Amino acid sequence: MGTIVNPAELFYGELNKKVDLQGRISLPSRYKERFKGGLVLQRGYDRCINIWPPSEFGDYARQVAALPTNISKERRQRRNVFSSSFDADMDRQGRVLIPSRLREYAHIDEEVVIAGMGSYLELWSKDEWELERDAIEADSSRIAEQGENYR
Repeated sequence: MGTIVNPAELFYGELNKKVDLQGRISLPSRYKERFKGGLVLQRGYDRCINIWPPSEFGDYARQVAALPTNISKERRQRRNVFSSSFDADMDRQGRVLIPSRLREYAHIDEEVVIAGMGSYLELWSKDEWELERDAIEADSSRIAEQGENYR
């Protein structure tokens, strides 16, 4: 991923939001500046939607694009990433239209949670996020003990 030099550039925290009738969400105001040039919406691995600044997605996409095409699981990963990624822009009110295909995948209807992931954001249905958060909280000590790359 891209090198984040300034901790203020990190995406963190969680925020509850509502999806409007057109399938749009409003991004947190503290992050809107980071997305002025657009954003990339991508199917996440855990029934969520990743929201990337284009530069960060570009770093990630280059790594995926470098995977060999002669290995089945690598081709699948490329398909998973690139076929489920969509360019998007904020409107004047800072709202982003979430494609229906991604909303269906992530079980998103009216209530959502935006969770920070460092170099990108995740968009979760409120119900799915509560299950994920419970699993994280129940397992946080074990997860931290096994982590070698972030101590």
